[in-house]
Amino acid sequence: MNPISHRSTQALAMLVLGASSLMGQQAGKPASAAVVPGTASVQVEAPEACQHCGMNRIRFSRSRMLVKYSDDSQAGTCSLRCLVVDLDAKGKKTVSALFVGDYGVEGNPLIDARLATWVIGGKLRGVMTPVAKWAFAARPAAEAFIAVNGGQLATFAEAETAAREDFKGKR
Repeated sequence: MNPISHRSTQALAMLVLGASSLMGQQAGKPASAAVVPGTASVQVEAPEACQHCGMNRIRFSRSRMLVKYSDDSQAGTCSLRCLVVDLDAKGKKTVSALFVGDYGVEGNPLIDARLATWVIGGKLRGVMTPVAKWAFAARPAAEAFIAVNGGQLATFAEAETAAREDFKGKR
């Protein structure tokens, strides 16, 4: 990804994050802020808890996801696994935007999940899955992660397929 498109993606994610925070505040659900060990103050859009498993999305900001549907509804999850549960539960709803926390940046800002470089596997424990899946806005950050932790580069489609296979116990 070239630097201009990377910055544009980050800017879009920050706009969405800000809009989500404002939407949450207007609905009486302020954005959550917490200090997570090893990071600066983390701002996470509402909801604070995963809508499917109840895990804290602040604590798991590095794997959290936010899906927005064309009917203006949205769901916040702790992981790709819970996103798959939401997509399946919503059936034929059209996804208008899909975001994930950037594992490679402190504070894990939201990035476009479909444009991210994903890493599947490696030695780090995943969130809600036996095989970890992490998203990075910058491919070099994903490659550096692999050099230290192992894993394989993947697209969002490949990561989603792997999550579905994990969910069905095929891995």
